[in-house]
Amino acid sequence: MSIRRSVTLVAIAATLSVALLLAFVGHVTQARSEARITQEILAGTRLLWGQVTERIFAAMELGAAEIEKDFYLKQALKSQDAAALTQAMETLLKLLGDQGHFDRLYVFDVDGERRCCGDGSGQAPADMRALMLASRRDGARHSGIGRGDAGEPVALLALTLSTRHQPVGALVLESSLAPALARLKAIDGADAYLIGADGRALAGTDTALISGLRVSWPAVDEAGRETRRFGERAFEVTTLPIPGLGDAPIAHLARVMDQ
Repeated sequence: MSIRRSVTLVAIAATLSVALLLAFVGHVTQARSEARITQEILAGTRLLWGQVTERIFAAMELGAAEIEKDFYLKQALKSQDAAALTQAMETLLKLLGDQGHFDRLYVFDVDGERRCCGDGSGQAPADMRALMLASRRDGARHSGIGRGDAGEPVALLALTLSTRHQPVGALVLESSLAPALARLKAIDGADAYLIGADGRALAGTDTALISGLRVSWPAVDEAGRETRRFGERAFEVTTLPIPGLGDAPIAHLARVMDQ
């Protein structure tokens, strides 16, 4: 092989190596940039979710404060008078039911047995029990996102009812998370959805869109960001785990933005 040809081959090989290196660096840089953008989007979404759910809990706190003062309700629980309890609850719901403080209200005796409201009977669901026990220990109100009476993620708030510092029962207020999704869309225009651990859309601002995108949701404890197409349009889909009681994720918050 001539010296000239050898030099040419070496130059070509060097050029290819540089090109491959530049391509690799570009790919790594782009990947890092995408990862940084994803983290920024997730952080912003997490902040907004905290703000909109805080409004729901604030409304529930107002309702709890009103109920906590009800003398007739506490007396009915103390005396275990079922008829008086029914009357007290009817009066309360007439006064507070349309004010938007909560969607459902459950009453339990000191043993945790359900005495009013809801479709079920007997003991409260696990997340309600956890909040009631926490309230019973310190006398304060306790709240969080947990599984409600129907087993789906909701906002829950529990408080202990007492007379003369003696517990006579407990209340659990339950509110849907759908208003939080609507507020998210009002803030930035992106559709918002509550996705269950099984991948079902439990609530959302545009059910036809989320059904058409056919997203393969990640595990409930994983966040994600991807692009999906629906017809001729492309959408950015961001998923963020929603922590339940004890911070274990119980659902996804999904945001869908038209690109």
